This record gives sequence, structure tokens and C-alpha cells, in this order.
Amino acid sequence: MSFQADHGLDPNGALSATLWSSLLNAYQARQMNSGGYNYAVANKSSPQVLTIWHDGHVVLTSPANTGISVSPTVDGNFAVYLRLRSQVMRGTNPNGSHYADPVQYVAYFNGNDAVHYMPRAQYGYPQSLGCIELPLANAAVAWSYLAYGTLVSVVN
Repeated sequence: MSFQADHGLDPNGALSATLWSSLLNAYQARQMNSGGYNYAVANKSSPQVLTIWHDGHVVLTSPANTGISVSPTVDGNFAVYLRLRSQVMRGTNPNGSHYADPVQYVAYFNGNDAVHYMPRAQYGYPQSLGCIELPLANAAVAWSYLAYGTLVSVVN
């Protein structure tokens, strides 16, 4: 997905003739990945944190909020498949009311779950409806590393 995004292809992770052709052309031209390898782990143990590695070195450790018990953040390994600088997230709260929250630095990794900035008084414990929420400055740093295809692991 990262290769697809870097080469102007739809970053969908699907193998296609166009992808294979682009891969072979890049290989023949000795165009290697110069962006490095990124990996993120959201740990739901208290206090909750998101840690991001770049080329084996920690580049961010941030307090984070994950999903509440009725709308948890699912454990597993997921690839970032959509990135948006900002958007209004819309949905339904567990009590049936609706929300429309402006968020920034959005990196979707599992269905409607994303890593993003969400203004909260505190971070480090379950408050979201499945997303991984970060403070603004940390979300900006995280977004720069959460490229298409970056693995996000959710644990505990």
C-alpha cells in the first residue's frame, strides 16, 4: 500500500497487473524505499499509550484513549488504509444520540476506527467509540508516520 501511494496508484493493497508493472519498473530502476519502515502499537493497558517506531527506533510515545466497553477498540494487527488531514466524524453514540465531531490527523486502520486528534481533558483511558485518540501535537507527529500500509497493532 505504501508503494502504491508513493507511485500514484490506488493504495488498496490489491495485486494487479499495473502494480506488478510498477514494482518491476522500480526494481529495474533501482528505486528503493527511502521512507523507512513504520510500526505502531496501541496498548490498552492503563495508562493507555500509542507507541510508534520508525526503522526500529521509537519516535513517539503518547497517551491515548481507546474504545469504551460497549464500543471497544478491537485487538489485532491492521494496515492504515485511508489518511485524511481533517474531517467531521459522524455516528451514533451508545445512548442513541448522534455526533458530528471535527477531528484532525486521521489515519484509518480498521473499519471506522482511526488514530486521530480528539480534544479531551485527559488521555490514557477508554473514552472513544473504537478509535485511538491523541492530543493534538502528538497526533500531528503520529500522522506523519502513519503512511498507507503502516501496521497498527492493538493489544491488551
